[in-house]
Amino acid sequence: MLPLKTSIVKLDLRDLDRCIILDQLTLHGIWNRKQWIQELTNPSRISIGLISKSKLIGFSFGWIVLNELHITLVAIHPSYQRKGLARLMVSEFLEIAKMKNIKTTVLEIKENNYAAKALYTSLNFKEINTRLNLYKDGSNALIFKLDF
Repeated sequence: MLPLKTSIVKLDLRDLDRCIILDQLTLHGIWNRKQWIQELTNPSRISIGLISKSKLIGFSFGWIVLNELHITLVAIHPSYQRKGLARLMVSEFLEIAKMKNIKTTVLEIKENNYAAKALYTSLNFKEINTRLNLYKDGSNALIFKLDF
């Protein structure tokens, strides 16, 4: 159930500037403008946003490869964090995956992102591997997987 006056929408190129602003605020600009355009226009990508009072307060992005969904980004505006909205966004992604007959969902998180680790573990994802030095700051990534 969505919080009052909140809706999940499919994002597209019209949302480009709002996505970039939220990316800067939450992820410190993980993607550049060209990458954002690709994410919002490529048909193999899934892009959903969480809207409250016409403001983009969260987004989730992923792409489908064969029968796998790779979740690439999940971010919630800092003022709205710790309210279950990331869980809502990931759960919506999992529903989309099931509707598309996806069998596996995979994602990576920074090894020190304890909130994300707790979220994905609570959704029955299993930690399956580590990618060393994946992030710009030298942090490792934990790889999580969920089979349906």
